[in-house]
Amino acid sequence: MNKFAAKLRNLTDAVTERIDIWGPDNILKSSSPGLNWLFGKTHGIPLRYTTLAWGIEKSGKSVLGYDLAGQAMQRWDDALVVKFDTEMRDEGQLDEAHAKAYGIDLDRFVVYRTNEPAGVFDKVNTEIKSLIQDGANVKMIIIDSISALMGRRTAAQESIEKFQIGDHAITMQIGLQSMRKMLFDHGIHLYLTAHARDQMDPVEIMRGNKKKPAAANAVKHLCEFILEVSRNKTKTGNQDILENKLVDESKSDMTGDAERTGHKMRFFLEGNTLGPANRMAEATFDYNKGFINQHEEVFVLGVNWGIIKRPNKLTYTVGSETFTGKPAALKALAERPDLQKLVLAGLLEREKSGGADAVNMTLNTVPENAPET
Repeated sequence: MNKFAAKLRNLTDAVTERIDIWGPDNILKSSSPGLNWLFGKTHGIPLRYTTLAWGIEKSGKSVLGYDLAGQAMQRWDDALVVKFDTEMRDEGQLDEAHAKAYGIDLDRFVVYRTNEPAGVFDKVNTEIKSLIQDGANVKMIIIDSISALMGRRTAAQESIEKFQIGDHAITMQIGLQSMRKMLFDHGIHLYLTAHARDQMDPVEIMRGNKKKPAAANAVKHLCEFILEVSRNKTKTGNQDILENKLVDESKSDMTGDAERTGHKMRFFLEGNTLGPANRMAEATFDYNKGFINQHEEVFVLGVNWGIIKRPNKLTYTVGSETFTGKPAALKALAERPDLQKLVLAGLLEREKSGGADAVNMTLNTVPENAPET
């Protein structure tokens, strides 16, 4: 070993042992296989880092936060999730029935109702940090949303007429910087949501980018993952892959339309400091059950990445088994978790090989050049 390198490592804050960030104990997963696939590597979100989920109103940013919280609690029996409810909506959104659907243990899901910056950042850096150092296994901190969080000067004023340009931006920059080391040292994922604002750059508008995150540049720089969440408003967004509508025919509104039970959400990973970017996935969200139809996501990814073979126009081969027609293949995947695991394992192998990192797809269609059933 180089003698000077050894001396350098004896200095304060030197890294003496590298952490396996992508190890199984350091990965947070969603119940959506497609969303996990977005992040590359081991198909999940590495703890210690930060996700900024943004999108227009009612796109599903909070829904994804609940899903990740529930999965963290299912994965770690003593996991705690802390949420800062700056929009004052959590109690209306998360009743006992919905918590159960997401897999959230309300006893381990701690919510603070505040939109003052000191109530978020100071609390994290003092009281919560102290409890974590005492052994509290906090796996995830949610701020929903940073858009509703006041700037530090605004929060200190008695009149709304007294404000300072850039107050919110610098508050977020300093606040996130102050949490950074604690999050990394204790393996905590920070999940931020942000509203969308209109894009004003004419060049970006010409490119079709009409919206952008309502977040300062410093926030976007500090977040490893920038995830746009949207609702699929096309025809395919209201039906499953076999074109069955996501409705309850036993109920209808005053115009005779059946009660909608769910819709499809899209996730576009536009920024990824640690892996592939520009991947898009799609998941089906049921209003009472959370994410459903995961077998459809596995099916489309399996076909698109060649894990599920298409030897001819009518058949699909998963491992050593062959199924005739798309409905039969989907039925088998829905009923047999072992087949889903086989496909997901194949996807991970392809990921490790590096041969398909550039693939960009939407998880509601098979490739255009694939034979039709």
